[in-house]
Amino acid sequence: MASDADGERVVIVGGGFAGVTLAQQLERALDDEVEILVVSKDNHLVFTPMLPEVAARTISPLHVVVPGRETTRRTQWVAAEVTGIDSQARTVEYELADGRAHTTRFSHLVLACGLGVNLAAVPGLAAHGLPIKSISDAFTIGNEVIARFEQAVAADDDARRRELLTVVVIGGGFSGVEVAGHLFDFIQNVRPFYRQIRHVVPRLVLLQGGDRILPELQHESLSAYALRKLTRRGVDVRLGARVQEVTGESVTLRSGERVRYGLLIGTLGNDALPFVGRSALPIERGRVRTTPDMRVEGQERLWAIGDCARIPNAHDGTICPPTAQFALRQARQLARNLRGVYGHEPLGAFRYRPQGLLASIGQRTGVAEIYGMRFSGFPAWFLWRGVYLAKMPTIARKVGVAVDWAMDALFPANTVRIAGDELGRIRRQHFAQGEIVYRQGDAARWLYLIESGTALVARPDVAEPVATLREGDYFGTSTARGARRAHATTVSASSPLDVVVLDRATLEHMSRSLGVANREVRRSGVIHEAWETYTEAVHRSPGLARLRVRDVMVTPRTIAATEPWRAALAPLAAGAMALAVVEADGTLSGYCGREELTTAIGRGLPFDKPMREVAATGPMILSVDHSLPVAMGHLLRSGRDLLAVTDGGHQVVGMFGLLEAVGALTSVDAEVVHDP
Repeated sequence: MASDADGERVVIVGGGFAGVTLAQQLERALDDEVEILVVSKDNHLVFTPMLPEVAARTISPLHVVVPGRETTRRTQWVAAEVTGIDSQARTVEYELADGRAHTTRFSHLVLACGLGVNLAAVPGLAAHGLPIKSISDAFTIGNEVIARFEQAVAADDDARRRELLTVVVIGGGFSGVEVAGHLFDFIQNVRPFYRQIRHVVPRLVLLQGGDRILPELQHESLSAYALRKLTRRGVDVRLGARVQEVTGESVTLRSGERVRYGLLIGTLGNDALPFVGRSALPIERGRVRTTPDMRVEGQERLWAIGDCARIPNAHDGTICPPTAQFALRQARQLARNLRGVYGHEPLGAFRYRPQGLLASIGQRTGVAEIYGMRFSGFPAWFLWRGVYLAKMPTIARKVGVAVDWAMDALFPANTVRIAGDELGRIRRQHFAQGEIVYRQGDAARWLYLIESGTALVARPDVAEPVATLREGDYFGTSTARGARRAHATTVSASSPLDVVVLDRATLEHMSRSLGVANREVRRSGVIHEAWETYTEAVHRSPGLARLRVRDVMVTPRTIAATEPWRAALAPLAAGAMALAVVEADGTLSGYCGREELTTAIGRGLPFDKPMREVAATGPMILSVDHSLPVAMGHLLRSGRDLLAVTDGGHQVVGMFGLLEAVGALTSVDAEVVHDP
C-alpha cells in the first residue's frame, strides 16, 4: 500500500461509537504508514445508552466513559473542537481548549461527529430545558433533582413545593421514556430522606406529541405495554401533547393548557453541528447525505457515518436511523471501503439488517424487539442490562458498572448535591407574551439583555407605558455605585421575549476584569440607574408627569443633506451640540455630532461629500408627544447629545437633549427630590 510523498492521513472527526470503532478497524485494515487521527471535543467515548442511569445515580459517571486512547493502539488523538473543513484544500481547522487554532491536512476525512442539541424548535426550551446528550448533562439532571427537593424543604407553602417537585420530560422516544422511567424511580428513592415534605407527592410528566410513546418500536403492543407500566407507577404520560412555548415556570401546550414545573428536560431537537452546517455539504434534516458506500455526495475524499450521516441502507432501501448499532456496522464497512480505496478494489454499499431495539423504563422493567421477537417486563429489562454490559468497552468499565448495579440494589439512593457557582453566572430566559419579568419593588438582582422580542416598562401609578424596549436594549440592575436595591418600574414581555441574564456578581467581575471595557460596563450601569431615577422623579410630580417633549424641546439646528460636510464645522465650533440633517422637504435624513465628524475623518472622506454620507442613521427620532421618561430613555440608550423631535411624521420641529431633560426637573416646584 503506497503512500504519497507527504504521507497518508485519515482524519476522523468525532470520538463516539462510530469514530472509535472506525479507528480500531482502520488499525487492522490499513498499513502502519497510513496515519490515523481522531479529532474530538472530548477525549473519551460516552456509552450513551446508560446516560439515563447516570442521571438517576444508578451508575457512576466515570463508569460510562472510556478514554479514546485506551481503545486504540496507534491512533493519534486531539481533544479539540472542529471549526471548519476545506474539501478542496483537504484541511481541517480545529480549536484547542485554550483557544489556539490549528489546521491539519487529510488524505481522507470521515465525519463521525454525531448530532448537536438544538432545542430552538420550541420557543424557550433552549433557555429552560436540560438536554441529555453528554455525561455532564446526565450528572446535572441528577444534581438538579436533589436541588429541587432542597428548595421544596425551604419553600413557604405546599403549592410551591408541588411545583418544585414536578419534573417534566418533553419527548416520548427512547431517550425521553428511559430518562422518565429512571428519574421516577430516583425520585421515589430520594423522597423518604425529606421527611418535612413527605406529605407532598412529587410528579413526573412525560409529554409526547405523537399518539404513542416509543414510536421507534415496530410492535405497537410494546409501546402500549410501556405506557401502561409507566402510568400504573404514577408517571403522568400525555399523548398528543404538542408543546407550544416554554417559560421559566411552565410549559404551554398547543391546547392552551399550562403545565407548571420545577425541572424541565428536553429530549428532542437534534441538528447538525455548527461546522457541518457551515460546510456547504449536502444536508437533509440535519444529517449529511451520502452515497450507498458512505461517501458524502459530490465528494471523493469525504465520508460520513453515524448519527450525522444520512446513509441509505441497501438491505431495505430505507435511511439508516441514528442508533449505536448502525454506527458500529457503518464503521466496519467504511474501514473495508477505505482499504478498498488504497488497494484499488471495488467499494461495498452499506447493508445491514437491524437486530432489534431495547429500552429500560425503570423499576426492573423494559421492552425489547430482537429479530422480530417481542419481550417485555423483567425479561426485557434483564436482557437490556446483559446486552449493554457485554457491549461496554474495557473490562474495567464492565466491572465498574456491575458493582454500581449491585450497590444500587443494596444501599439507599445517594442524595448528595454538588453545588455549582450559582451567583456568578450568565444564563438565558424566555418569557411568554404578557408574562411579568419583574415588578416594581422587587429586589434588583439581575441585568437583562434583550436578544429578541420586546419588553414593556410601566409603573402601576401611571396609565401609559414608560418605555418599550427592543433587541439590544437592557434593563434591570447594574454595577453603578449606590445602585438601587429595588426596581422602580414593572417590566413585562409585550411579545415573546428572549433575554440573556447576568447577576450583579458577574457584572462586577466583568467590570473589574475587562480592561478597557470596564468603562463601558460602568457607563451602561450609570445610564440605567440614571434613567430609573429620572423616571421615578418625574412620576412623583403631577406637573412633570403631564409634560411632553413639545413642552421642553428647543429650536432645531439643521443642515441640508446635500451640503458638503465641511459646512457642519462652523455651527459645531460655534457651540451647537449636534445637527439634524434634513432633506429638501424638511424630512429627517440623519444626525451629525462630533463623533460623526471624527468618523468621517477616519474614513478619509473628502470634505465636499454631502452630509447624508456623514450623518448617522438609526433609532434617533422623538415625537413631540413622547413623555419625558420615554424621551430620556431613548436619549440615554442612543449615546447621543441631542435627538431630533418630529411632529409625528418626519418633519423636524425641535431638538431634545440632557440639558432639556434635567432642566424640566428644576422648572416644576420641588416636590421632586433625589434619592439619597
